Amino acid sequence: MVPIIKKALLAVVILGSLATAYFWFQIPESSPTTQTIAQSSKVSPDIFTGTTVLGTPFSLKDHSGKALVINYSASWCGPCIMEVPHLNSIQNQYSDSVQVIGVSLDDDIKKMTRFIKKNRVTYPMFAYTREMISLPKSIASIPTTLIVNPDGDIIYDLIGYRPKSQLLEALSPFINP
Repeated sequence: MVPIIKKALLAVVILGSLATAYFWFQIPESSPTTQTIAQSSKVSPDIFTGTTVLGTPFSLKDHSGKALVINYSASWCGPCIMEVPHLNSIQNQYSDSVQVIGVSLDDDIKKMTRFIKKNRVTYPMFAYTREMISLPKSIASIPTTLIVNPDGDIIYDLIGYRPKSQLLEALSPFINP
């Protein structure tokens, strides 16, 4: 191949990669309120009742009256990994009024377990089920975070990485300062 063509092809690949990375990791600057979904979407407490990935029993019924943060992620997802410290912080700081729940879309329980331990996840994480990934619609990309009010209504469907400030803004009506 002619050296000039090789250089041009390499430049196109590099620019394409940089553009992809820029848009992939672009942090939405809009308020979470721009992604409000219908109040009629509900989360049944029965869906998040059972055994977590680490084998701990968990029942959402034990956390009634709390707002929920349901985060869909996978071990190979960079933006998902970036959200873990924010979710840990929210779970630890606001556990009296908020319950964070993780749903792993990984197929391998060993990968899920490594992800939880490596990232020191402090909230319960479940292996996905069909019911968990069809609320309120099929989860089309990750990370996706649902904010659920204490009555079980899904009020925000946040697609993509979100900084802690945006998660707290969405939770502000429910957290005790």
